[in-house]
Amino acid sequence: MIYLKRQCSTIHFPILQIYTDGSKDEQNSCGSGIFIKAPNCSHNIKIRNSDFCSVFRSELIAIDEALRIIKTMTYPDEIWILCDSRSAIQHLSDWTNVGDKTSVSILKNLKELSQQHEIYFQWIPSHIGLFGNDTADLLAKEGVTENLMSRRTLTFSEIFSKTKSLIQELWKTPPTHPWYNRQAPGGALSIKADRVVQTTISRLASGHIRGLSFNLGQKIYENCTKCNLVQATPDHLLFCAGLEREDIYSSPLLVYDFLRTLGLMNLV
Repeated sequence: MIYLKRQCSTIHFPILQIYTDGSKDEQNSCGSGIFIKAPNCSHNIKIRNSDFCSVFRSELIAIDEALRIIKTMTYPDEIWILCDSRSAIQHLSDWTNVGDKTSVSILKNLKELSQQHEIYFQWIPSHIGLFGNDTADLLAKEGVTENLMSRRTLTFSEIFSKTKSLIQELWKTPPTHPWYNRQAPGGALSIKADRVVQTTISRLASGHIRGLSFNLGQKIYENCTKCNLVQATPDHLLFCAGLEREDIYSSPLLVYDFLRTLGLMNLV
């Protein structure tokens, strides 16, 4: 690291230097950082990008914004863009296959600026103590917390990544159904009993009992064979047995015994 820092420090950079970086946090908030070092001044720019924007694209956005900014200023003939993202530089070097809007915008800006300036891209290693690169890195991290001002929409791959992440979050969130064991996604009632008892209790907990049928989209239950007054819904069966819904989870074997003793098994 010390050797790399010394080598980079001894490189004679022209007067105008542009350092860029991209950042992304654990909440998928993204930002870009730009540090422009001019002869008599410097410029710090931080940008908040759309959530789920990739770090690679955040780097490209930083380059594009830097070029857009310097087009409005008067600077020396040579412009150096110092970037620690080798993939971003390689992507732009294959300019005949570039198709995304951000990269196309970069190429257009480069073409316009190249009429009056010589523009160079230079890869530099990250985290070796180079002031300009460290400043751009800090600005990118600060950009993550800025208000969203970016006009750029997500790419297809970024939308796919966002959708995948949201689906994974939904899967990790336990359902709110009262009959569901909330310990972990994919869990179920855990009953140490034979298959008949497990099936009976699971049907009662889920509401999909034998006495249930559908007519024109409406749930219809058979009449309770104990009281013959109302439909034998799961809640009514528990009521007739003098039980409560929580007993299904706390005392499933007791519930099964009550239903069997009262002759209600044909409804469950």
